[in-house]
Amino acid sequence: MEKKKMNNLTVVAVLMVPLLILGMFGNLNLVYATWKFKELRNRNSILLAIIAFLDFISEIHEWKKAIEIFLNKALMKRITCYHSLFLYCYSFNMSSVAILFLAIDRFIAVRSPLKYRTARSAPFIALAIGTGFTYSTLFLVEPCDQTMAYSPILMEIWNYGSVSIAMAVFIINVIDYYLLRNVGKQREIHERDYAAYQRQNQFTTSMLITMVANCLTSLLSAFALFVVNLLPVSTETTGGISSYLCLLLLFNYGNNYYILFWRSHTYRTKFLEQLHLIRCGATVGFTERIATITKKHKWFHR
Repeated sequence: MEKKKMNNLTVVAVLMVPLLILGMFGNLNLVYATWKFKELRNRNSILLAIIAFLDFISEIHEWKKAIEIFLNKALMKRITCYHSLFLYCYSFNMSSVAILFLAIDRFIAVRSPLKYRTARSAPFIALAIGTGFTYSTLFLVEPCDQTMAYSPILMEIWNYGSVSIAMAVFIINVIDYYLLRNVGKQREIHERDYAAYQRQNQFTTSMLITMVANCLTSLLSAFALFVVNLLPVSTETTGGISSYLCLLLLFNYGNNYYILFWRSHTYRTKFLEQLHLIRCGATVGFTERIATITKKHKWFHR
């Protein structure tokens, strides 16, 4: 039984390595691009950068777990482990809250674009960070395995909170999707601006892809943990299922960079420039055009 458990953990650790490498690479590039390029310093992009930074901290903690599985021993004493988990508790839970605020931000941008463009970003971002910090503080624990360390009551509260946040993000994204489709149809009918409609339609598709990615990772993993921890199964079984669910979380930690690279023209241009795959001098005119569009439609990610 013990040997089978170790074999399962080893498989999980092997699968964790490429996900962690790709995720950390993407998150670092996303944070750096937001800091480097002025066009990416709008409220939506800053929230994405905050999420990327928090996910990067979580990925460092997951690296520790993977190395411990390979070595089959703990890397640190309990008191040291607590300091490590202290950061992880905040990064994991604050990232969940930041994703919720990102969904709210997108909803405001779609529902009231004029008000969104004129509103100050700092208070909203401060509210997102403050809410996330307060929420995370409620779930600080001393043992090294966060989800296995909670008392039954605290675990139930944490499960309800995680699933509620994931469901709220999903519902808001569904509303955003239909609002964007309606806006796109109105532009096509009233303005006959095909180019504007194409931009709107592309953004709508990007929102749908982001929503599906979020649903398959954050919502599925949170809901699965919610169900598993309510079932009358042993701690070992719960731990084994949680080990495989961490792969979904790792995918969730690092997928934003690659979705933006795939779907967002502005982000893709900046990422390529950042990676020196596009010569800055040869793309000045194109970059200026992107910057102009970004200023005019600041709430769009093309």
